[in-house]
Amino acid sequence: MIGRLLLVGGLVWAVPQAALADDELRFDADVNANGGYSANPYSYTGSSLDSSYVEIDAKPRIRLISADSVLSLLGNVDYKHFFRLYPDNEDYNAGLDYTLKASDRLSAHAKLSYDNSIIGGIEALTPAADLSQQPQPTTGPDVALIGARIRRHSIDGGGDATYVLSQYSTLTASGFYDSVRFSGAYGFTDYDGYGGGLGYSRRLNEHLKLGLQASAARYVFMGALGDAKVYTLQATGSYTLNSRWTLTGAGGVSYSDRVVGGKTTDFTGNILLCRVTSRSNFCLNGSQAELPTGTIGIIATRTAGVSYSYQLTERSKLAFAGNYTNSSTPTFVQAYASGYLTTQVSFDRTLKERLHFITTARYRKITGGLANQPDDWGGTVGFDLKLGDSR
Repeated sequence: MIGRLLLVGGLVWAVPQAALADDELRFDADVNANGGYSANPYSYTGSSLDSSYVEIDAKPRIRLISADSVLSLLGNVDYKHFFRLYPDNEDYNAGLDYTLKASDRLSAHAKLSYDNSIIGGIEALTPAADLSQQPQPTTGPDVALIGARIRRHSIDGGGDATYVLSQYSTLTASGFYDSVRFSGAYGFTDYDGYGGGLGYSRRLNEHLKLGLQASAARYVFMGALGDAKVYTLQATGSYTLNSRWTLTGAGGVSYSDRVVGGKTTDFTGNILLCRVTSRSNFCLNGSQAELPTGTIGIIATRTAGVSYSYQLTERSKLAFAGNYTNSSTPTFVQAYASGYLTTQVSFDRTLKERLHFITTARYRKITGGLANQPDDWGGTVGFDLKLGDSR
């Protein structure tokens, strides 16, 4: 782990050296303090698992901005103090994000992040595939380890470059490397992954863009799972219905070759439909992908989600998000959880220019397996303070 941290530190130091000519340095941060309640904060089995808690979450950001590039150093520290049953908990991550427009034809993006958090915590259950990410995620949610209070350490790096071939067509290349480690006796589930892809797209008219993308990935597991290879070929497309509606997606097949699990061919793809107006934002998404997990190896992971936000007044906003994720666990691990449902409703009220009052209500349900974890429900009430220059 020390070696991996030194790698992160070295990259954090090295990349800014290429940006010393940047003409502007900006700092901003979000600091959130709240009190909350959770009926089952770590998705345990049993009864009387609830607890109230207080929480402080800080998200600092430093950016070096020039005419053709933006370098961002990001951080997030979340601390919770529970009033019964559970010890205090800290989750934290740090990241480096760099975008470059080298010329009118060539642009590039690179990112590196380190995450240290407990699987199954209140905020840890996120969709397996965030369709706004480009390229798509390359690590899974490790659903099988929910309820074990296992701490996961991961380093994720990746990048992509886009070259404009003509007025109508573009070529994109991408690559990634992931290193995932688990605490305690679960070290046998550690794995590394790496791979890359190539894509081509062509704009047919002002509304429609079509393309093709191919990728290859290899995941090396430290235990009996051995290694696995995943090859994917997909058609891609995007369609702008009008000024409010947009539709993007991809569809194709993935071929997996695994030491444990053999060879399989599955459909993979994603779809994202969004409607944006001056006061509201609505999106539907769905996906299926072959993603790695520590205990089970490469599995088909399906996600469906909906999000909606509405600006009630100039100072007040209401938002809703719901996501369901399901993983195809093999027969020899049916005791593990295979899916989860999460929903959240939040109300945001601007008290002053930089100070917000935020209240949330949450519900989540673990599905599959034999453990039968009780449902979790609860919420928070607190304040968010924005510092610095967030332009």
